[in-house]
Amino acid sequence: MSRRNVEWLYGQLPDLVENQIVPEDVAEKIRTYYEPQSQQKPRSVALIICGVLGSLLIGLGIILLLAHNWNQLSRPVRTVICFAPLLLGQALAAWTLLKQRGSIAWQESSSTFLMAAIGASIALIGQTYNIPGDMESFILVWMLLTIPIVYLLGASVPAVFYLIGSVCWAGYARWGAGHAMFYWLLLVPVLPHIYLAYRRSPGGFRSLSLFWVFTITLIIGTGMALEYYGSQQWILAYLSLFSSLYLLSDRVFSRSLFALKNPLFLGGTIGVAVVSLILTYRFPWSHLFATYSYFEESKPLWINAYAYSVVGVLFVVSQFLLARIIVTRKLEKVPFALAGFVGALGIVLMWASNRDILPMLLFNAYLLVLGIGAMRIGITEKSLGKANVGLLIMAILIIARFFDSHLSFTYRGMAFILIGVGFLVTNLIIKRRMATQ
Repeated sequence: MSRRNVEWLYGQLPDLVENQIVPEDVAEKIRTYYEPQSQQKPRSVALIICGVLGSLLIGLGIILLLAHNWNQLSRPVRTVICFAPLLLGQALAAWTLLKQRGSIAWQESSSTFLMAAIGASIALIGQTYNIPGDMESFILVWMLLTIPIVYLLGASVPAVFYLIGSVCWAGYARWGAGHAMFYWLLLVPVLPHIYLAYRRSPGGFRSLSLFWVFTITLIIGTGMALEYYGSQQWILAYLSLFSSLYLLSDRVFSRSLFALKNPLFLGGTIGVAVVSLILTYRFPWSHLFATYSYFEESKPLWINAYAYSVVGVLFVVSQFLLARIIVTRKLEKVPFALAGFVGALGIVLMWASNRDILPMLLFNAYLLVLGIGAMRIGITEKSLGKANVGLLIMAILIIARFFDSHLSFTYRGMAFILIGVGFLVTNLIIKRRMATQ
C-alpha cells in the first residue's frame, strides 16, 4: 500500500473508532502494522530542513548587507531595494506553484523566504519614509499577511512562525497596555491548516511539529492574554485548558505512541499537575485575589465580558469532555479530567469563606487523587511508566508540604524512606504481573 493510502487510512481510523465500527485494539494493530510506511523518508525531511534554513540564511544575509550600506543610499534606491526581496519571493512562490507543486521542500523553502521578505519590506519601507508605528502593529500586520502564504503554497513552516509570532504579538500587547486577549482570535486563521495537515498524516513529521508548536504557544499565549484579568480567570482557564488537552489527546493521537509523539497528552498531564501544585500554596489565593478588584475595575466592561466569555468557553468544553468520558465509562481518565471542575470549586470556596486554607486543602487532596489514580492505572495496565508517574506526583506533593511546614528532619526522613519503598514495591508488583502474564 502506498504512503498516501496509508495516510488516508490513518485519517479515517479516529472516526471509525468513534462510531464503534472498528474496536480500539484493532485500530492500534492497524497503526502498528502500517507505521513504517506512513513515516516520511529521512532524506525528504533533511531536504525540507536544509531548504528552510537556507532560505532564512539567505534572507538574513541580504538584510545585513543592505544594513551595512543603508545610510549611503538615496531614498529612491532604498525604495527599490525595499521591494526587491518581496518581488523575488513572489517570483519563487509563483515558480513553485507552476513547476514544483508536488515538492514539499520547494513549497516550504519558497514560502519561508517570501514570509521573511514581507517582514523585511514592511520594516524597510517604514524606516525609509518614517512611517509611525510600533512593534505590536508591525508583528500583527506581518502575521496577517503570512496567512495567505500558508494556504496558497500549503506550507507549514510559515504556519509555525505565525503561531510563534502571535504569541510575540500578545506579549507586546500585554506589556504595551494593549488588548492581548485577542490572541485567541489570531489562532483561528491557522487552525484549518493544522487540521488538514493532521488529516493527511496524523503521525507525520509535519502534523507533529505543528501540534507541538501549537500546544506550547497556546499555553504561553493563554498566560499573556489573561495576565491582567483577575486570578480566578487564569486558574479556571489553565485548568480547563490542560484537562481539555488531556482528554483530546486520545482522540487526536494514538495512546500507544511515545509521549513525545503526543504533545496534547504530555502538555495536558504536566500542566494539570504543575498548576495544581502551585494552587496548594497560599500566595495564588491570598495575593492574587487581593488584586482582583483593581484589575477588573481598570478595564472597560466589554473587555471583561470578552475575557470571561473565553474562559467560560474553555470551562464548558472541559466539562463537556468530562461528561463524555463518564458516559462512555472511561473512568480511569476522570482524575485529570476533573481539573476544571476542581478549579471552579476552589474559587467558590475562596469567595464563600474568604479563607485561602480551604482551596489549598482541596488541591492538596486533588493532587493526592491524581497520584493514586495514575498509579492505579499503571498497575492495572502493567505499565511501569504510568505507575511511577503516579508515585512521582505523590512524592512531589509530600516533599512540597514538608518544605512548607515545620516538621522535624526525623519525620521528613521517614517520609522520604516510605516514598522510596513505595516506588520499589510498586515496580516489583508490576514486574511480577508482567512475568506471570
